[in-house]
Amino acid sequence: MSWFSSALNCSLVQSLGVDPSRIIYANPCKQVSQIKLVLRIATDDSKAVCRLSVKFGAPLKACRGLLERAKELGLDVIGVSFHVGSGCTDAETYTKAIADARCVFDMGVIVINAALDKYFPVDSGIRVIAEPGRFYVASAYTLVVNIIAKKVIMDDESSSDDRIVELSTLPDLQVGDWLVFNNMGAYTVAASSTFNGFQRPDIYYVMSRPAW
Repeated sequence: MSWFSSALNCSLVQSLGVDPSRIIYANPCKQVSQIKLVLRIATDDSKAVCRLSVKFGAPLKACRGLLERAKELGLDVIGVSFHVGSGCTDAETYTKAIADARCVFDMGVIVINAALDKYFPVDSGIRVIAEPGRFYVASAYTLVVNIIAKKVIMDDESSSDDRIVELSTLPDLQVGDWLVFNNMGAYTVAASSTFNGFQRPDIYYVMSRPAW
């Protein structure tokens, strides 16, 4: 199953021979011709790096009314989806979200795998699709930075986008020293900018000798 957020990516994958039935077009804003109705529920994404339920997702108490309205309009809701936030650090968040999804299914008719087995057993007839997200890409990049100056930054002067690591004690580093940050492949290059005159980092592709 392929999961994309742009029509262009969907078209590209289809040109490679992937059947449309195996593609999920996940962008919340689409043309009418591209819409298949999935009820997206809100989650407790307070343990995520980037919280998405503040923008997308219906609270559980609103789902019955939405399903009833969809029936009145003759609309076919084909499934339930949720997003626990980008960079979720608490597996129990999945458990609660999966339980809520089960609840929505009931309206209409401790760990992730254990929750799936509990709420969506094999004989339930429900097809579960998971978006791997950061899992694939986080380890693809290593960020290497050179210290060009030193400045004391107070907490109220910076935003979450300015931070690479929080609450990390570093040795007394000097201008010219290097720092290496692993697992920087998710939302780094895509989110980089030339703000304050800094150029985007150069990208070098490296392969270990055994892999080569």
